[in-house]
Amino acid sequence: MKVPKTDSNEDKLEQLRRLKLVKYHRQQNDLTELRMLTEKWREAGHRALHELHSLINQEPKPSCKTILRQFGIDPSHIDCDSE
Repeated sequence: MKVPKTDSNEDKLEQLRRLKLVKYHRQQNDLTELRMLTEKWREAGHRALHELHSLINQEPKPSCKTILRQFGIDPSHIDCDSE
């Protein structure tokens, strides 16, 4: 006859450890803050791109998308106007 397994103290401690770990990761990876920082860096990149574009003396000037591609940056990561 099998004896039904009951939660031992070790099992409960392990479950508590895992729950604390999940709680910790949720606090560390606050998506609201991450979205805010991503937008902040995107805006900074956008400003830097336009400043660089304005400093180019070459005619015809390359488009912002062309400049980004030359640096190996996907233009969809930085909102740039189609030029």
